Amino acid sequence: MPSDRQALFLSVKPRFIEMLVAGTKTVELRRRPPVSVGGGGLVLLYASSPRMALVATARIEAIEVAKPDQIWLKHQGQVGVTHTEFHEYFEGAPAATAISLRDIKPRASGALALNEIRARWHGFMPPQSYRYVEASRLAAVL
Repeated sequence: MPSDRQALFLSVKPRFIEMLVAGTKTVELRRRPPVSVGGGGLVLLYASSPRMALVATARIEAIEVAKPDQIWLKHQGQVGVTHTEFHEYFEGAPAATAISLRDIKPRASGALALNEIRARWHGFMPPQSYRYVEASRLAAVL
């Protein structure tokens, strides 16, 4: 079992959050790989604008970094985007990152709005892509 010394806080477009929670999407894509978390690590799923709320948690199944075409071939049915959207997102990138998620669950006490997060965590700014959250901060958002 992971120690949850830190979690991965992912900003995700609301349409993709819905797909993750519904189970129709299980792989989140990024241009840069997170390096301070691994298999079993805790993930906090934040719905970006216009929703702006922490809505779910998950666990990392695996993190893969490869050429974009290799990631597409392996995960195309799990990423929730079209081939065109995928290639537009990774245009010019030498590598793509696939974060496979498991145990995706809505936040037990409901979505936590950005203003509520900021009330609990002074100065919090949601990341554009992702950030790490130290264990000492997890209680503020879980």
